[in-house]
Amino acid sequence: MDNSKFDKLPVRVKSQLRRSLRVKTDGIALDSLPTGASRFGGCPDVPAGFVWPRYKDSPLSFIAQVNLDDLPLQDVDIPLPQGGSLLFFYDSQQRTWGFDPKDRGSAVVLYTKQAPNSLTRIQAPEDIPEMGWYKCCAVDFDPAVNLPDAWSIHYQPELSDEERDKLFEYFEWDQSQTSGPIHRIGGHPDCVQNAMELECQLVTDGLYCGDSSGYEDPRRENLQEGAGDWRLLLQVDSDDDAGMMWGDVGRIYFWIRESDLREQHFENAWLILQCG
Repeated sequence: MDNSKFDKLPVRVKSQLRRSLRVKTDGIALDSLPTGASRFGGCPDVPAGFVWPRYKDSPLSFIAQVNLDDLPLQDVDIPLPQGGSLLFFYDSQQRTWGFDPKDRGSAVVLYTKQAPNSLTRIQAPEDIPEMGWYKCCAVDFDPAVNLPDAWSIHYQPELSDEERDKLFEYFEWDQSQTSGPIHRIGGHPDCVQNAMELECQLVTDGLYCGDSSGYEDPRRENLQEGAGDWRLLLQVDSDDDAGMMWGDVGRIYFWIRESDLREQHFENAWLILQCG
């Protein structure tokens, strides 16, 4: 981190710094990876009794698996389980963007405590469309820190124009130092559009957020206090090496409430897609 750029930020902005892991991808043959190895794309290694998840009669796409033993857990700000594996799936046709309560089931996060090297590698269903097949990539996890979006709910009261200008200046410098896709575990999301915590809170409580109606619903007042409980679990960028393109060069974000994360209720995770 460039301390001179960071030091110019308001104290209340700097206080929101969070630890995360940047995920670096590199194309590789699936057969060269041992069973249970972390990766993006390819085919998953699954526990006994696994049933491939489907949405509206179509199989979900396999996005990634994370062997939690591979992670330096002290360098990430979310309470991930000690050991086991996480597997991530999303609608193979990208029909859902996460703003509709009816999108539930179109993205799945599976956690297994089974030893990664005892999992079974399986082939994906044959009826996954071509656009939903992703190339296998080995991954590395690098500690990183980042700040929230300028309109994040974590800034209360909202940033002034002067504070936002300083934050934009920092983001511009930070982006100039970054190359390649920005995949991330934990920390703050690298937003393509708007901040997402409030959207996650409202839509998972039944409010449609594809237009202003959910945000103007009278139930918002009671619900919005819980928006700060939502934490970024995994951010997956569009990535040529993996053959992943989310909308128009966008990103997908797997979110989960911290309470659900601590209790390992990964079935309550929620996905949002954003693109330009």
